[in-house]
Amino acid sequence: RASAANVLNFGGLRIAGLSGIYKEYNYRKGHFEFTPFNKDQVRSVYHVRELEVFQLAQMSSKIDIFVSHDWPTKVTNHGDSKSLYRLKPDFRRDVNSKSGLGNPKGIIS
Repeated sequence: RASAANVLNFGGLRIAGLSGIYKEYNYRKGHFEFTPFNKDQVRSVYHVRELEVFQLAQMSSKIDIFVSHDWPTKVTNHGDSKSLYRLKPDFRRDVNSKSGLGNPKGIIS
């Protein structure tokens, strides 16, 4: 299975990671994909699932570094979004779309 969550200690730091891309229609499903993958499963196997986010949320000790494959929602509110949109014009469309850019379960406040 490609999408996963994990935590490890390295050099005195606690590092958490969440692999995969958020897609609302697969978020609440379990991983149902088995090889050989059909056309739809080739994509869905890489989608983040609620269980993985839940597993990370159970961490009771501090996480020093969090690594995610997907953009956190509202990431464009931080930094130089004008330059980002100039370099990547499609991001503006994605940010303003109904589904938005990134993972809403990884919101930056």
